Amino acid sequence: MAYLPKPGAEVKRKRVLNDDELRLAWAAAEQIGWPMGTAIQVLMLTCARRDEIGDLQWREFDKARNEIRLEGDRTKNGEDHTIPLSAAVRALIDAAPRIAGSKFVFTTTGNTPISGWSHAKETIDLIMVARAQNEARNRGEDADNVIIKPWRIHDLRRTAATGMERLGVKQQVVEALLGHIAGSKAGITGVYQQYEYEQEKRDAVEKWAKHIDALVRGAK
Repeated sequence: MAYLPKPGAEVKRKRVLNDDELRLAWAAAEQIGWPMGTAIQVLMLTCARRDEIGDLQWREFDKARNEIRLEGDRTKNGEDHTIPLSAAVRALIDAAPRIAGSKFVFTTTGNTPISGWSHAKETIDLIMVARAQNEARNRGEDADNVIIKPWRIHDLRRTAATGMERLGVKQQVVEALLGHIAGSKAGITGVYQQYEYEQEKRDAVEKWAKHIDALVRGAK
């Protein structure tokens, strides 16, 4: 199967949530709460992939260094990856209820990681639209004209990456946060350029968390 042609053209997604949509998504995730809402909030803040957070284990959470450390079998490119945690993410994880004997951070059974992403996303969509419509009414606008373009949970990763660059974070730092080995570190450059941008990554996630916090606070 490896050498068969693709059945159709690959369409790369470009959906990025704007600041208003990001604010609504955060509020909706906060409303549905633990565990799915909290996991989605962590995704919004970290640039991580869904399963990297959804399947997160306590042993991967380094409290002393304040980071998530993923081994290659847990990443898409097979490389070890470190995700620094902003104060906002650390607060979310510290507040997480812990089931005795469970290895998973986000779980309801203790034996398996969370599931039900599609249902959680549908609930968030409904809450976002309801909030947006209510805000429109308060402004004296027609709530029926409120439309939120479809988006996927994975789009939060692209949104965070795009938003960080918009805030002045260098592309190389964003790529490091994403765990990408393409882009500026592709080919021979990646062989000789081994700097991991650890401090820059920490600064970037803090800057992004403060941006989201400002959006949320500005609406209250």
